[in-house]
Amino acid sequence: MADGIRNTRTTEVGWIERIFIAPYFVNYHLEHHLMFYVPCYNLPKLHAILMRGPHAAGMEVQHGYRRVLRLATAKPDAEDRPGAVVNNARRMRGGAGVREDQASSGF
Repeated sequence: MADGIRNTRTTEVGWIERIFIAPYFVNYHLEHHLMFYVPCYNLPKLHAILMRGPHAAGMEVQHGYRRVLRLATAKPDAEDRPGAVVNNARRMRGGAGVREDQASSGF
């Protein structure tokens, strides 16, 4: 994939998720993939800088691991509830505004 911003995501988490699921700021996964040499404690600062930049609209940011797991375990089209749009490919088929590079990003 040519666009490095679309290959992973950042997950915004609360303090309970930070303690049990995302220690060492692993929820800033996109930032880690873009600049792997940044120490983990500086990933929140890097996230803030990136969100002020021109690529913020293309970044995948989810709110909580419950949402991420829900997207990752979504049922196929035939088994899903009618009208439920769970990934970019389906958003694109449904007529939503999705850039071409986002269509293959999975979810």
